[in-house]
Amino acid sequence: MEQNNLSPTREFTDPQVSQLAACEAALALSKTHREKALQLLVSLSRQGDATIRVRAAECMMEIGSDRAVMELLDLCDDHNPRVRLTALGALGVLRIHKAKGKITHIMRNDPEISVRIIAARTLGKLGSRAGILLIYQLLFSDNRYYHRLAVLSLHDIINQRFSPTPEGIHSARRYLEINKYKFLPGEERE
Repeated sequence: MEQNNLSPTREFTDPQVSQLAACEAALALSKTHREKALQLLVSLSRQGDATIRVRAAECMMEIGSDRAVMELLDLCDDHNPRVRLTALGALGVLRIHKAKGKITHIMRNDPEISVRIIAARTLGKLGSRAGILLIYQLLFSDNRYYHRLAVLSLHDIINQRFSPTPEGIHSARRYLEINKYKFLPGEERE
């Protein structure tokens, strides 16, 4: 009888594939044994490579318990920017208001601009406009890539949608200029 290569008992030779499968198994396990599932995900988030840590963070977001949130907060300090992006995004999806202070610190200090932008967006999802100054500065910078990211962030921060096209970017700039007294701190309005 031919053995099925897709059998759950088959040993994977690539550790990353095995670890990703473990993330998925933990997510399924969380339906009945949440604490055991979180133990496995925490372990994977601490020893896996960046891809594994990203998937572990996504699974923790789906579980959404207090312990999962604490682990997501820890992952916001990961050395890999993709992991930090995922953890920040998860905190926004879960609407973790107690994380505003940490997220604000990340938005102001992270060395990666993409992480800072996601932090600004996450703050917007949490009802804070603290990220508007960063987005305003990026929108008026010389970097076209940042223009697009800034425009997309405005929906989360001020609930206004603009297209990431040149016309949409122009509209967003005009909107912020007209409304800067509403959105920007006093010293930044000039």
